Amino acid sequence: RLAPRATHLFIVAADRGTDQVLGCSELGMVPPPSTYPTAGDVAYLGNVFVTPCVRRQGVGKRMVEFACKWARSQWGKDAIFTRVE
Repeated sequence: RLAPRATHLFIVAADRGTDQVLGCSELGMVPPPSTYPTAGDVAYLGNVFVTPCVRRQGVGKRMVEFACKWARSQWGKDAIFTRVE
């Protein structure tokens, strides 16, 4: 369950039949990058991980889609920032 005004989420993707964790990530409201001109916090998606045995099966894509929908519906944000290494 989520608090109505949650500013940080831990997203877990799990197999419904076995409860095996397939992936996880975090989503939060953070100060904007210095290169992005905006007033107020931005949505940031970080630490996206998918279990190796289920990679390339859409698990990461579904977590990103969930994060985008949450940021839009709960925080009114149309963009999400992330950093890829």
